Amino acid sequence: MVLRFVLAFGFGGLLLGLVFQVMISRELDRTENQLFSDSLFLMERLAGYIRHDLREVRSDLRYLANHRDLKNPDGSGLARVAEDFRRFANEKGLYDQIRFLDQTGQEQVRVDHRGNMARIVGAGDLQDKSHRYYFREAINLPANQVYTSPFDLNQEHHLIEVPLNPMIRLAMPVTATDGRAMGALVLNYRGRRILENLRESTEAFPGEALLMNDQGYYMLHPDRRDEWGFMFPAGVDQTMARQSPQVWQQLTEQALISLSDERGLLSLARLSRYVEENDQDEPCRECGWIIGLRVVGTHLDRVATQRRAELAPLYLGLLLLYGIGLLTTHRVMRARQASDNKVANLHREIREERDAFVGGPTVVFKRQNRFGWPVEYVSPNVETVLGYSAQRFLDHDIGYAGIIAPRFLAQVTEETRQLTQGKTNWIEHTPYQVVDGHGRLRWLRDTTTSIRDETGRITHYTGYVNDITDLKRVEQQLREYSQYIHNVIDTIPDATMVINTETYELVYANQAARDIYGSTTDVVGKPLRCHQISHGRDAPCDGEDDPCPIQTILETGETCRTVHRHFDTRGRTLFVELVSTPIFDDDGRVTQIIESHRDVTAQVQERDELAELAITDPLTLAYNRLKFDQELHIHLQKSRSSGKMLGLIMFDLDHFKEINDTFGHDAGDTVLRETAQLVRSNIRDTDILARWGGEEFMVLTPHCNLAVISRISEALRTAIEAQPFSDAGRVTASFGATIMKLTDNSDSLIKRVDDALYEAKHAGRNKVVVREAK
Repeated sequence: MVLRFVLAFGFGGLLLGLVFQVMISRELDRTENQLFSDSLFLMERLAGYIRHDLREVRSDLRYLANHRDLKNPDGSGLARVAEDFRRFANEKGLYDQIRFLDQTGQEQVRVDHRGNMARIVGAGDLQDKSHRYYFREAINLPANQVYTSPFDLNQEHHLIEVPLNPMIRLAMPVTATDGRAMGALVLNYRGRRILENLRESTEAFPGEALLMNDQGYYMLHPDRRDEWGFMFPAGVDQTMARQSPQVWQQLTEQALISLSDERGLLSLARLSRYVEENDQDEPCRECGWIIGLRVVGTHLDRVATQRRAELAPLYLGLLLLYGIGLLTTHRVMRARQASDNKVANLHREIREERDAFVGGPTVVFKRQNRFGWPVEYVSPNVETVLGYSAQRFLDHDIGYAGIIAPRFLAQVTEETRQLTQGKTNWIEHTPYQVVDGHGRLRWLRDTTTSIRDETGRITHYTGYVNDITDLKRVEQQLREYSQYIHNVIDTIPDATMVINTETYELVYANQAARDIYGSTTDVVGKPLRCHQISHGRDAPCDGEDDPCPIQTILETGETCRTVHRHFDTRGRTLFVELVSTPIFDDDGRVTQIIESHRDVTAQVQERDELAELAITDPLTLAYNRLKFDQELHIHLQKSRSSGKMLGLIMFDLDHFKEINDTFGHDAGDTVLRETAQLVRSNIRDTDILARWGGEEFMVLTPHCNLAVISRISEALRTAIEAQPFSDAGRVTASFGATIMKLTDNSDSLIKRVDDALYEAKHAGRNKVVVREAK
């Protein structure tokens, strides 16, 4: 028996371990699939950042190339061009150099932006760039076409600049107003911004970003030593084509790949996959770039370790319950076997002795119906069963009432009276205790029949009694084991409940569940339903927010996991992760489920806070640029479908750099915060405020016409001008405003409002310019 118990326990433990391992494997598969999905979403967003930045640079290049003084056929006004270029470089902060080269390649205007200040290079330091590839490429382009150089490191005097300075040069031909070619305009764009955006955008992702050119050389890599290999003689082998030839081969055949290997998860995509239709007419050098995200294998190992740690208490608890149940079953089977053996012995002795009672477990008493129940006959086996000799009863040394334990005498008397009342001829007494011949208490099961005379009066009783002391001991042990199991479940820190799948009533709830949800029964003691104690409602859970685990398990027959919003006894909201497991009957039907409630309120709140931070500018608490782009796209679509106008305001704090230089950056930050607060209090509830960058802000105004947007812009300008800022005194702002037209996209609408702001600044600042859509 012991060996069978050990084998059964070992097999059950092994089977339970396999089930938990399958659960962990499924969790890892789900995590891996989620990471791949998140990678694809994040790569699409990263590609959007790159395309957006380069579109902005091309827009700036065209804007500068159309400078009215630059297009004068006589070449006059270059001094004004240089000064405007210098101010533009200071405001943008994106460009290392802005240069205008004439038809021969000679620099006519050059603005260098070093440190925090742009300066105009004197005529004596202007250089001949006719030999540089970007001049030769740009000068031969058709009008309004932009040449984009490779993404590489800046070189000075044929040496790579240190510290490394990633650079992209964009150039385009410049033509005079009479159509004559004037030369080329060149912008040296600081490519570090692209790389920093990629790194910052993946900080919350459990992996790191990659950026490669079309030859597989890394421009962004977790190991900086693998970057810019094509710029150094020792780095010619630092390409994906050489390091991972099979992956590179797949990438040459497909624009997007995702794979998993011993090093972790890897997703790669060519930037050309994300080119929008309105960009396809633009020469696209960066389309050959490759963006990627790698999640190292140690992250998945941590997920597996964490899941094992979470499931370990449940595994040990179930294993303990299984062991207790197995042990209880083992003992009950032993007791049952012992009882069966007694019955078998009785039958054998009946056959052998031809006496239904002698030697068997059943003792027969024939007792008189008078005080003390004197015994007239007792079977000889009474001494074996109860320790009294038969002669002591027959000599009336003791009567039957004399061996009944005092606390049960009234019970036996009352039950025997039922025979006297004539309702039945026999009764089965509730088990009671007697004192045996050795002074020990023994439990008896007694079936008594009545014997009547010819007048119908009861004269005698015949009792058939069996010693059930061992059975009562087993029953007591079962009750103790049941209480022990409940105590064990009560030690589980997570709320755990057993629920009837037909009635939704609670079969059992551990202490943690009672502490959280209170009583599990109503005022009359009837069990409450699961949705009554957790959700405070009479209908079962349903819908996407609160899917019913019982319905899911009845449909699938498998363990399910979901997150619900519950309420505790004080009405507080809790977010709990439910792990629901089916319990089957002998026919394989799901009759109950066991639910484990893990409190994940803190994790849900942290997730919501992170989502809010992802769309908010931390300084001004206005929307950030990413969220503004999303809102602008959504409102453009709504306006097109509804036909209602959409307005856009862009404003810039005048001479903000002087505020920083004079009062310090802390004062500048205070001005930005107070400006955002002031604007929020002066716009409509439906308007959207966002920080565009630096000291520039955007206000999106739905359902707005030219008159309304002019009034809003002037009200904001006046409010800022009248506001005494705490650290900087009086501050003014320049405003540009416009109304969308049906053919507008995000870029064209922003370009028009940016032009209006530029016009307001050049008109003397602290003004509002409304640019009407044409």
